[in-house]
Amino acid sequence: MIISPLLPEIGRALSIDDAVLGTLVSAYSLMVGLFAILSGPVSDRIGRRRMLLLGAGTMTLALAAHQAVDSYASFLAVRVFAGIAGGMLSGAAVSYVGDYFPYERRGWATGWVMSGSAFGQIA
Repeated sequence: MIISPLLPEIGRALSIDDAVLGTLVSAYSLMVGLFAILSGPVSDRIGRRRMLLLGAGTMTLALAAHQAVDSYASFLAVRVFAGIAGGMLSGAAVSYVGDYFPYERRGWATGWVMSGSAFGQIA
């Protein structure tokens, strides 16, 4: 979820200082990175499909919650929540690649998964 182009407007609407706005992006990225690592082993136990469904459901709730924010603290909490969901989706997707592609093709397949995630945020 790219919100960087919207940060000036978000800052004005919620009276957030420009110096603090970047933490909204950082919080999301930090949680994606952390939960991508954690979600792989969890998806080993509960299954890839369940993890993807749980991640998609969590992301749906997180995206809807963005509309209810009324302060920096609530926006930061929602960004953390969205980052957790993003990490769940990312970790499970990469785990799927390991399950379904032979070793020689995993780099190629992982590249497509990561590219899809990046382009999806732009669209």
